[in-house]
Amino acid sequence: MKEKPRCNWMGDDALMIAYHDDEYGVPVNDDNVIFERLMLEIYQAGLTWKLILHRRVGFNNAFHNYNLKKVATMTDKQLEALYDNPDIIRNKLKINTTRHNAQVALTLIAEHGSFLDYLRTLNYQQKGDPKEFFKPTIKQMKKDGFKFIGPLILEEFFKSIGMNEVLHQKHCFMYKK
Repeated sequence: MKEKPRCNWMGDDALMIAYHDDEYGVPVNDDNVIFERLMLEIYQAGLTWKLILHRRVGFNNAFHNYNLKKVATMTDKQLEALYDNPDIIRNKLKINTTRHNAQVALTLIAEHGSFLDYLRTLNYQQKGDPKEFFKPTIKQMKKDGFKFIGPLILEEFFKSIGMNEVLHQKHCFMYKK
């Protein structure tokens, strides 16, 4: 059977291919999945997406499958135990940010009804340089309490949950799908 033509960025890695085919750009409504995607993008900053996908099971085990309520109530001792966990990215700031951002997300979900409904209130225009068009979104999300938010993180996050258009390469079977 002939292999489907895909974007070049995932190479021949099975996890990258599965993410490309089944998740990237597919609309997400589940608060916990949206939170997972945000945090994975935060963990990816400065690293490769392939590395993050290969640590995803470890992240899910460490952070209760990104159950917002469970992550938000993790103790300092539980977070500190993760500093030596080889199955995740052991960045203390990002580990602590995970709990903090879960607490912020829960507050905003209570206010807006869902994480997605909150995200829809953010004013951004998907035109031009992400560093520019995400400035108001970054400012608002930081004002709302989120940490470790930046233009490239948000650009990929919004693509990953289907809120920004994913521009597949012309030869890819997902192109303009």
